[in-house]
Amino acid sequence: MGLDIPHGAPAAAMALLIAVSVAGLAGCGGGSGSGASPTTAASTPLVGGGSAFHPSGVTIETTTRAPRTSLARVTWDEPYGEPTSLDPLKARGLSENTVLANTCDALQRTGPDLSLQPGLATSWTHPTPTTTVFKIRAGVRFWDGAPMTVGDVVYSLRRHLDPRLGTRYRAWVNDIQSIAQTGPDKITLTTKIPDVLVAQMMSTGLGTVIEQRYAEARGSAYGSPAGGLMCTGPFELSSWTRGRQIVLRRNPAYWDEALEPRVQTLVFKFITDPTKLIEALTAGRIDGTYEVPIAGIPRLASLGSIYAGLSTSQEILQPLQSTGLDANWRIRKALSFGIERTSIIQSVLHEVAVPELFPIPPDSFAYATQRFRTWWLAADTPVPRHGGPARTFVVEAGEPKATMTIGIEQGDLQSLAVAQAVRGAAAEIGLKMAVARLPRARYEALMFSKAARRGIDWTIGRAAYLDQAEPLQAFFYWGLSNSSYNFDGFKDPHADSLFAEARAQADPQLRAPLAIRALQRWVRTVNNIPLYISPELLFMNNTITGAPTSLPTFLYYPWAAMLGGA
Repeated sequence: MGLDIPHGAPAAAMALLIAVSVAGLAGCGGGSGSGASPTTAASTPLVGGGSAFHPSGVTIETTTRAPRTSLARVTWDEPYGEPTSLDPLKARGLSENTVLANTCDALQRTGPDLSLQPGLATSWTHPTPTTTVFKIRAGVRFWDGAPMTVGDVVYSLRRHLDPRLGTRYRAWVNDIQSIAQTGPDKITLTTKIPDVLVAQMMSTGLGTVIEQRYAEARGSAYGSPAGGLMCTGPFELSSWTRGRQIVLRRNPAYWDEALEPRVQTLVFKFITDPTKLIEALTAGRIDGTYEVPIAGIPRLASLGSIYAGLSTSQEILQPLQSTGLDANWRIRKALSFGIERTSIIQSVLHEVAVPELFPIPPDSFAYATQRFRTWWLAADTPVPRHGGPARTFVVEAGEPKATMTIGIEQGDLQSLAVAQAVRGAAAEIGLKMAVARLPRARYEALMFSKAARRGIDWTIGRAAYLDQAEPLQAFFYWGLSNSSYNFDGFKDPHADSLFAEARAQADPQLRAPLAIRALQRWVRTVNNIPLYISPELLFMNNTITGAPTSLPTFLYYPWAAMLGGA
């Protein structure tokens, strides 16, 4: 069941016409061997109707109708462009992981309901506060027929510890003391401090397993079109033509019989322009895509199904500098109070979004759900509930004349529209802002390179998603004093202490109150300015079905193995 919207329906009415079934938000426990049990994600009504967590008229489903038949070929789009690399070390973006999720298995998976599930590890335990022991699955083979060994697992994870290889998971690697084989079918991850969050990252590239022999033979070319891949996933890399497409072929000997692929050939295209993507979907040249352009919903609804899924993504205005106007809390407060979120949601998102009260996506509240939601709705927020003295804060800041620059990815028309709306709101309260459209390589480097951030004060776009349904990840990335992503220099020893206590708690119910106290100390300083949250949108035409709907599921789960004929 998808969006029942007549062709040509008014865009402003799209959210009211969404007809998808309700599903639960699942738990994600740090210390559990197979993830926590699902918990219900009931909507919380707001005055005037709608929900604080999902747009009015939108309900969520985490899976789609099971397929009935096999298919020879499915063509999928990568709306954020061609992957830069398929080496798990360097796969930190949506494009890279959308492909890797189907080719290379990790120790864990992020399931359709956002729960942590077994992958190449059948279970995991925390025998001490600083150790996690993973039991490695037997009987798994790489595409070339070689058996996957515990040695391959240790090699794959240890690659991230080698600074010469330049892992994009450096922030997490900093807390790892060692990775070692500790039994015939066991490895032990030891952290420098008590930390259950690192273990939760084993569904990402950090926990992805590749064949040691193949990777060492390919060297620095591994993960490129020339170097290829050697993994255990349901699809094998068949070819990669730069600038054109990536082709995967079905792995007939996949170890997980429950996810035996029904699609013989899966082709990824790289159409980033929303207008061209809508045309390709309409013409049938593309069968499906995540991140559906909202403007195309009325046109696409008669050609297939559009689903709304859970999402740990959010739209925030993120400061990138520790000096200058970014660092002035009065300027940040003025912007937060001055931005008309409802106007942006109506004009740019066509009401398929809701204002965000905190820079923490509520779909990440996968444990102690009601406790987190009550806090999110009732606590002192950096977003004015009934207007605010935005202009007053500008005057108190000395009415600065300098121009601040928002960096967005070139070709991201939605972010461009949001950035222009933010610029207009800033002008109304006496602040000058400019918008810089950055080439994709530089935009992606904003998170990893000080040189790339030079001259760019703020950014918005697709980088602000949590890898897991874990609210503490927001603080880890943007609030922790020594985080490599904490660009504006926020420091609060008390918040750091609360975070340290929380990340040490394997019991999520004990973790939640500590997490809330740490997060509250961070968000009240308005470091990241929350803008809006929206569900993940998935389109599949009438020939295919089966894909899960949520983000980050399509990054860390073999989602294409669920595809088949409708």
